[in-house]
Amino acid sequence: MKSIIRNTQYPTDFTVLNHSSLPTNVDGFTERHGRFLFIEVKTGTESVSGGQAWALRSLAGHKEFTILLVHCKFHEVSSNGTRPFDPESYSLVMENQIRTCTETSIEDFKGRYSRWFDGDDTAFDYSTEDLERQYLSMALPMEKNNENTQH
Repeated sequence: MKSIIRNTQYPTDFTVLNHSSLPTNVDGFTERHGRFLFIEVKTGTESVSGGQAWALRSLAGHKEFTILLVHCKFHEVSSNGTRPFDPESYSLVMENQIRTCTETSIEDFKGRYSRWFDGDDTAFDYSTEDLERQYLSMALPMEKNNENTQH
């Protein structure tokens, strides 16, 4: 897929507002039928600030929002000023907590993103193992039914 970066963007310096609480950037934001997926990306040793954590938990209190903290492998900035999205793990932000990390890969995350986009609000709620068990529990009865109808 061709890159969707249309214009080079640089961080905005909001310090001119001279306030203790300054706006934060948004790494990823998707809307689908009145539902919102908010993605905050961290690499290396980056962490979420207290104010950013508060803002993310506040958003997570709205049922229309799914909030993810995604830890990605560190890559140098490319010639077009971007880094590839290369997720290793993510945490689901809840109103009162941040759930423990779920290991992921680009293929796993793509599948979860597609499921979320298609209307599955629980796509990021489960570990990879839980999803595999859920899939297998649904697939095995279907296979048995297919075997019974073929005989």
